[in-house]
Amino acid sequence: MRALKWLVGLLAIWVSAGQALEAIAWRAPGPVVIDGALNEWITSDPIIIKDAKQAIVAPYLWGGSLDCSVTVYVMWDEENLYIAAEIFDDVPFTARAGFRPDEADSLGVYLSTNPQANPVRKHYEATDFRILLMIDGYEFNTAIDRDMLTDPKGIETAGMYGDEQVLSGYEAAAVPTKRGCIFEAKIPFKALSNEQIPVFVPRDGVKVGFNIEINDIDMPCPGIGAKTLAWTGTEAIRQNPSEWGVLIFRIKR
Repeated sequence: MRALKWLVGLLAIWVSAGQALEAIAWRAPGPVVIDGALNEWITSDPIIIKDAKQAIVAPYLWGGSLDCSVTVYVMWDEENLYIAAEIFDDVPFTARAGFRPDEADSLGVYLSTNPQANPVRKHYEATDFRILLMIDGYEFNTAIDRDMLTDPKGIETAGMYGDEQVLSGYEAAAVPTKRGCIFEAKIPFKALSNEQIPVFVPRDGVKVGFNIEINDIDMPCPGIGAKTLAWTGTEAIRQNPSEWGVLIFRIKR
């Protein structure tokens, strides 16, 4: 009976994990210049966030895909994760000093640096990160949200209110377009490590937990709410990584 229960539990994990959305991060074909241009990018496998069902915070504020939507591309090399985003936003580059980055125009990147993590875990582990990237057009501050962890292993929450740059080696750029902007960022894997959390080194075929959210406000005034859309899951993605998707690292051959 105990063996049967174990088998059923394993099957449940396998089935649940199989239902997760999957995205591909392609190995960068050459040096990536963070300039808001996508000339060197592989754009064949986009992550698209533009549907009402993807609105997870204040969906009543969402005015459709031209109000807020995004197509995201992901690439990598041995040292960095690269994020590019083609953003539709009718009021781009909106921020307000002293407010949380997810109450302004920003991208949220959810990333596990542990390929062995249980894909249906209900609680964050020390190798699970929620990273917020401001899209304000000038300072590009960042934040790391670790408040959901009881033991963050030395990497604490930072930048959530202080308008800070908390990711060492981070680079970002944004170029305005007629309907929003193109945003590009480099996140060094080393910035998500310390003596207790090893540096993640991607390899072809490796899979990790992953998600993307886009946060948007239309006026930089107190009392004006922000809305959030996410690639997959509900608002619980900020507490529960079982609602994330999966990122697969690949090399084009």
